[in-house]
Amino acid sequence: MARYVELTGYKQNLEKGLIIGADRDYVTRVRYKGAIAVSEYTNFDFIHLSIDQTKSILSNYSVLLEKIKKEKPKANEEIYHDFTVSKECFISFRRTSVGNNTEYIYLWINDEKYQLRTAVLINKLKKFIAY
Repeated sequence: MARYVELTGYKQNLEKGLIIGADRDYVTRVRYKGAIAVSEYTNFDFIHLSIDQTKSILSNYSVLLEKIKKEKPKANEEIYHDFTVSKECFISFRRTSVGNNTEYIYLWINDEKYQLRTAVLINKLKKFIAY
């Protein structure tokens, strides 16, 4: 099952912020109510990042990228480099002995890990900052 992450930027009274919504769990259960089958529910987490916190992701992801590229993990070892954005959010890169996969960045929301394409996330954040 796929995980879902949504980024929503806002401006209000000269303040800019980013709301991140992410599905915590997705459970399929078939229940019959008359002739209609109810088959799913989803729980979401929502967090708020200030414009400064959002900018900190952009300024620190390249630092993490360079650190992870220098790592040489042993067989069956995973190495992570993280940056804490807030108490509810941090980003990380992972490297294993199999290879250096920096195409994906991990976005952690309230202790749940979401794998996103690095280029897509960074481009979306840049567009938000320019907004």
